[in-house]
Amino acid sequence: MKKIFTCILALVLGVSSVMAEKPYKHSVGAYFGGLTGFTYKKYVREHFAVTIDLAAGLTVSPASVVFVGPDNASGIMQAGYTNNTGALGMWDATFAPNFLGTGHISPNWSMYGGGGFNGGVLGFISQTYDGTYYGPKDLQCPFNETIYGKLGLNLVWGVEYKVPNKPVAIGIEARPGMGIAFHAPTINVTYQNQTYEGCSMLATYFDWKVALAVRYCWGN
Repeated sequence: MKKIFTCILALVLGVSSVMAEKPYKHSVGAYFGGLTGFTYKKYVREHFAVTIDLAAGLTVSPASVVFVGPDNASGIMQAGYTNNTGALGMWDATFAPNFLGTGHISPNWSMYGGGGFNGGVLGFISQTYDGTYYGPKDLQCPFNETIYGKLGLNLVWGVEYKVPNKPVAIGIEARPGMGIAFHAPTINVTYQNQTYEGCSMLATYFDWKVALAVRYCWGN
């Protein structure tokens, strides 16, 4: 991912040598698609912008899952993990600041790239395990019964078109990254009419989204 980020940044910095001015100073708007929600963007320099997003999204991705919970045979806390080559279907709602280098190709067209981080909540929609499980065979940890915390790092790459003589900009962007879903040991598990307390889980996965952005712009 570091190499990808370096390539994107180099591309953007190369394009930014075209000395078209930034098309606006501030903008607010919305994302639609794999990411849906509110976005604010500000140019702090001619070729450097910051975005702040509050949005929800859907992801289907392979994942590696680690969990700790009570062995139902003994009640003793034990750990296990799985290499999942199937898919986890997830929804998330996150707060995400991003830092973007921007190349203004023309007065109306811009290309940008950078990255940031995100945090919020996540829930599982579906799980398809197609990998190998390691650990106690009777360890029971539910996925669908709670909401999890979520942290992630992401890259951003996109293009944007500022409508001439209108305070409107339309863009499309991709956000590949890595996400972590986690839950504190507070999940209760019932097995053979006996309840065990304190199951926790950690999942790492490829977090990716593609979205359309529509912005209202002002300032210069």
